[in-house]
Amino acid sequence: MGFNPWEVIYAHQFDPSLYEQIAEKIGYRIRPSMVMRRINERVEHELIVVMSNDGCVSPPGKITLTAAFPSGKSVSIDLPAGAPGVNDKVYYTIPFPKEDFGCTSSQNAVLTMTLTMKGKVYPVKWAVRQALYDDHQVSVPLIMPCRGDPFLTPSGTYEPVL
Repeated sequence: MGFNPWEVIYAHQFDPSLYEQIAEKIGYRIRPSMVMRRINERVEHELIVVMSNDGCVSPPGKITLTAAFPSGKSVSIDLPAGAPGVNDKVYYTIPFPKEDFGCTSSQNAVLTMTLTMKGKVYPVKWAVRQALYDDHQVSVPLIMPCRGDPFLTPSGTYEPVL
């Protein structure tokens, strides 16, 4: 018993959603599952981006994640080759430029991805459900961390406010 492509076409007539389910998983489908701003131990601001791959394969090269900040400066980080893996959720830290420490919640950073493969650079589309103005850019708000939150403020002695 082998694969018969005519059976797939025949099955599609009775269940049109079959191809939609398969198409959702084909390839690498990278999205930011969570983006937050925090203050590290050195009292510097960072953008934490949790990347998720909902596809069935890892990216075939090296992904470069770039954040463009309101001051006009861009910061890029290189992800390890093949990262994020299939069904992985991995967080990456992007340092803020000093000019953007005072950014308010109404300002946004723009995230873009590129794939470097065999010496060539290709833009990568984000696999998000919402319609984007540009498929290669995601705009994220730069919301300030809450005061007194032990996970988002500088490490040290935490005393809850009563």
